[in-house]
Amino acid sequence: MARAPLDPLIDALGEPPVGPQERKPPSPTAEQKAANAEKALETLKQQYDELAANDISRIRDSLSQARAQDSAENGDTATHVARIFAVGHDIKGQAATFGYPLLTEVAKLLCEFLRPFQEGDAFPATLWPVVEAHAQAMEVVLTHKIHDGPQAQELLDALAALIKRTTNQS
Repeated sequence: MARAPLDPLIDALGEPPVGPQERKPPSPTAEQKAANAEKALETLKQQYDELAANDISRIRDSLSQARAQDSAENGDTATHVARIFAVGHDIKGQAATFGYPLLTEVAKLLCEFLRPFQEGDAFPATLWPVVEAHAQAMEVVLTHKIHDGPQAQELLDALAALIKRTTNQS
């Protein structure tokens, strides 16, 4: 039998001593790691409704603060738009993983709508109702656990039409 290239080196050095204090617990197998990940994901799924509701509440809070600033004519709403975009982006990235693909789609529409305002365009006060409609749609999806079907498509179509109508996009 042919010897591997490193066998002579291993023979020369010998096996390193391993005492009781140096023994390491065996590393988890790929199957164990996958099972642990599944367990963690299941725990998060059970908590996601509450986490998503908190995120939607954060969107509503930022929306209220931005509208108050607009009505008082005393400030830049860019911070609020950025916060709404960030929370919407989080929802977009998480919701489908936790069983809410429609929530992901609503958040995606919101982010696409807000993206130009992330890049420096001023946000007109006349567009806050579009943000409000998205927040309301997210609440409906979460509360009624709407995942797909005709209701889902109607909701997405209505939001897209609102954006088009409000921004005069063709």
